Amino acid sequence: MLQLLAVLILSCRRKMERPFPLILLIATLVMAMPLSFGVEENQLSYNYYMFSCPNLETVIQKELLRVFLLNPTAPAAFLRLMFHDCQVQGCDASILLDSETSEMASSRNFGIRMREAISNIKSTLEEECPGQVSCADIIVPVAKESVSYTGGPQIQIPLGRKDTKTTPSFKEADAKLPPPSIPVDEFISLFKGMSIEESVSILGAHTLGVGHCLNIVGRLYDPTQRT
Repeated sequence: MLQLLAVLILSCRRKMERPFPLILLIATLVMAMPLSFGVEENQLSYNYYMFSCPNLETVIQKELLRVFLLNPTAPAAFLRLMFHDCQVQGCDASILLDSETSEMASSRNFGIRMREAISNIKSTLEEECPGQVSCADIIVPVAKESVSYTGGPQIQIPLGRKDTKTTPSFKEADAKLPPPSIPVDEFISLFKGMSIEESVSILGAHTLGVGHCLNIVGRLYDPTQRT
C-alpha cells in the first residue's frame, strides 16, 4: 500500500482513454505522500464488512455520484484528503478532527477540502449499518472510487481501519507532510521503497494544471531581490 499513489498515477496514465479528468485529478494535488496505514496488514481484510455492512461500497458510490456531478474537482480533493490523513499518524481519520492545535492547523494542510462530504457519507452509513464503519474506512474507499470515476483503474483495497483516539498536533503534520519547497533528493529519499519511476511520477504530477504562485516562486527567483 506504500506505493499506492505511484501505482495510481502510472496505471491511470497508461489506461485512460480520456486524459483530461486525470489531469484535473492529479494537478490539484498539492503534495502527495507515501501511505502509512497505522494498522498491521493482517488486521485488514478484503471482506471485512461482508456481514456487518454488505452494502458499504454501493452506498459510497451512490453518495459520491451526487458529489461528483455537482463538483468536478471533488475527486482530486478526496484523493489528497486520503494522502494527508494517512501520512500523519496513519489512516485513522484524524484529519477530520478540529482544534486550535490539531493537524488541520498546519499550513501543510492548506486547501484540504471535502471533509464535510465524508461526514455526510458517514451519516448515511449509520442509517444503513449503525456503528459498523469507521470514518477511516470511508476516506480510503472514497479515494479509490475517485480514481475509478475519473478514468483510472478499479483497485481492490482491504478494509478494517479504526478511527483515532488521539489528535495529532499541527507540529506532527509540519514534520511529516513535506513542503512544496522540498529538494528533489530529499523527496525521493522520503519515498524509500519506491522506484525512481514511481517517485518521478509523483513529482511529475505536480507539473500539470494550476498551482499557487507562493509554492513555486522561490524556485524561479529570489523574491527578496528587486530587479
